[in-house]
Amino acid sequence: MRCWQGGWPCLSMLSLWTVAVDLAGMPPWVLVPGGPGSMCGELRSRTVGCALAGGALAMELHFGPSSPGLYLVFTAVLPLLWWATLAIAGGYESRFIGVGSDEFRRVLNAGLGLTGDVAILCYAFKYDLARSYVAIALPAATVLDLMARYRLRKGLHGQRSTGACMQRVVAVGHAPAVADLVAELRRDSYHGLSVVGACLAGGTMLNEIAGVPGRRWPGHGH
Repeated sequence: MRCWQGGWPCLSMLSLWTVAVDLAGMPPWVLVPGGPGSMCGELRSRTVGCALAGGALAMELHFGPSSPGLYLVFTAVLPLLWWATLAIAGGYESRFIGVGSDEFRRVLNAGLGLTGDVAILCYAFKYDLARSYVAIALPAATVLDLMARYRLRKGLHGQRSTGACMQRVVAVGHAPAVADLVAELRRDSYHGLSVVGACLAGGTMLNEIAGVPGRRWPGHGH
């Protein structure tokens, strides 16, 4: 990392690419127990690597070993732009992380949005940014980010299958519906929800449902 001390122009494309790929491809088991909220820090760090890797790949393919200083600066700023765009698109919201397609859709929307913003700014300020650089850097950052998130998700699902990184919840409803919900969440542990109690409606006197402690919902059952 000493080459960073002399400024961006002295940083070779090979070293930049190596550092970026190392950040983007960290093993998926580097997780802090706690579920989606704990993954946000991991996602932010990998976002830096994905954007750097995308920018470095674009410079290498478009300019070769000698890249203009302005593109080095843009590549250095790209991680901040990518992080901010993902944040605006909701890419770090814990409710979307680890389950469903919304997380990946938001990353794709962020990639399209940032590409459009860069094109508009270049047009407004009449700056001729190389189209091939943009066409490589931003899609590459998007794809690498999707891959990093997929690896993180698989790592999280693996931990959840052992009972780790689960969020404890209380199920509320009629006994048959609660029993079905408990069975489904136990079977599909990737949801990350562990039912630790039940509030039962319908006047039932059960103290346990599907192995979960239960209590009658006050005011219901008369």
